[in-house]
Amino acid sequence: MKPIISLTISFFIFAFITNLSSNNAAEPVLDINGISLIPGNQYYIFPATDANPKSGGLRLNKVDEQDCTVTVIQNDAITGLPVTFTLTEDSSASEILTNTSVDVEFIKTPNCAQNGYGGKWNIFYGATWSSIQKNNNDFILKYYVGIGGPNNYLRTDRIDGTLSIQEYGSPYVYKFVFCDVDDYCEGIGRTEFNSTEGGSRLLLTVSDPYQVVFVDAALLKSGKLMSVAGNLKMIL
Repeated sequence: MKPIISLTISFFIFAFITNLSSNNAAEPVLDINGISLIPGNQYYIFPATDANPKSGGLRLNKVDEQDCTVTVIQNDAITGLPVTFTLTEDSSASEILTNTSVDVEFIKTPNCAQNGYGGKWNIFYGATWSSIQKNNNDFILKYYVGIGGPNNYLRTDRIDGTLSIQEYGSPYVYKFVFCDVDDYCEGIGRTEFNSTEGGSRLLLTVSDPYQVVFVDAALLKSGKLMSVAGNLKMIL
């Protein structure tokens, strides 16, 4: 009996490792038309819904004591600003891949954003005021997504690390994941801290990642979107 038990255990270990490896495999990231994301092309990032998304995009705004619009905000009522994607380890790649370090960058950025950083997404850690707190004077510490550099933020640190895109549930639905230099990783979610900010901030979260789809900016403007993503379902 021992050889059989040993063989069975070995099989399950092999199956587990194989499944884990497949889940972490790099595959092309697809837009809602089922077309691979091309480095340098412009895309809108919208919430994953059961209809073809055309709103719920991203913008930049001032929060707390900032004097420049450098914090990334998601707003359900706008188309927002498009972004571009680039693989950080292979700038010559012909398509964007999952589970691979990627730069996300806004093309249009404010002149007040710190030179050398441009519209590239970074993670910042600092205190923010939240109207959700019972005491209006309460500040909470959060990791959130912004552009620009440290000079654009008061009492806030920029966190070194990498962003990646991972599949999340239904076809064409993805989440962003940030890993710091110690390989500790969390998903990027969204939370509204203050009604005056004009939407929800993107921030690190363990349990509730923001489910997104990617829409080709040129096709959206031309009205040539297809309906392959018409049956997208959110994971609850």
